[in-house]
Amino acid sequence: MRPRPLQAAIEMASWDLIGRIAKLPLSCLFGGQYRGRIPLGVRLHGSSIEQVLQLSREMADQGFHWQTLSATGRMSSDENLVTALLDSVGDRVELRLDGRQSYNNEQAQELCQRIEDQSLVFFLDPIQGGRMDEVASLRRQTSVTMAVARSVETPADMMAFVRGGIASNTVIDTQRVGGLVMARKCGSVAEAGGIGASLCAGHSLGVATAAMLQLACSTPAYNGCIECTRHQPADELLVESFSYVDGMIQVPQGPGIGVEVDRAAIDKYQVS
Repeated sequence: MRPRPLQAAIEMASWDLIGRIAKLPLSCLFGGQYRGRIPLGVRLHGSSIEQVLQLSREMADQGFHWQTLSATGRMSSDENLVTALLDSVGDRVELRLDGRQSYNNEQAQELCQRIEDQSLVFFLDPIQGGRMDEVASLRRQTSVTMAVARSVETPADMMAFVRGGIASNTVIDTQRVGGLVMARKCGSVAEAGGIGASLCAGHSLGVATAAMLQLACSTPAYNGCIECTRHQPADELLVESFSYVDGMIQVPQGPGIGVEVDRAAIDKYQVS
């Protein structure tokens, strides 16, 4: 069995080839494009509150209002980061807190109590191990909106998520689930269950981002943003850069995944 990130890469390349043969963007093969631009979410990093706040302001000034804050795993630090950020730019951002499965049940519950009055979009993957029954239990004890990502690896996981009333949102990682087709299936289950869904694909030099855009623009279930793990999206391997307007990224219109890879740029990433 190939690792799922490798499965995703092979499948992506295969779909790109099919689209090029058909001379159509992948979105057309996936049912048609229902939106031409997708909001881009960015992840905030920094060694201090001041650095995180500065980055958040800079991103908001550029139109990137969907922002994700990575938890440190230290309760007071995470509480202070959330509070300071929302006090500073809360009227300009849609903030998501990624717990990164850092807390045990008691710690997650206490943190939720501390930040219940804050306008978080959701608290993602709050509990160590990602057990869905524990996330469901936490959801019943707090008004903070819950979301999961790392526990969803198959459509069956997504079905268990829906049936268990685990959370109201999910973030599907195309590499974690093994590709675009599996991500479409997970999205369909989420949509049928009334669960909000968005996409991410880990680090990307442009190719995976382009593939996510094709999926997001043709799949109504993914009606939110797509997330870039870097401060800004990278397109280092592409002949033409992505087009951004007010925090929205234009869906490429070329055949396949819609972009051309700069073969010369690939050389610097080769390992001898």
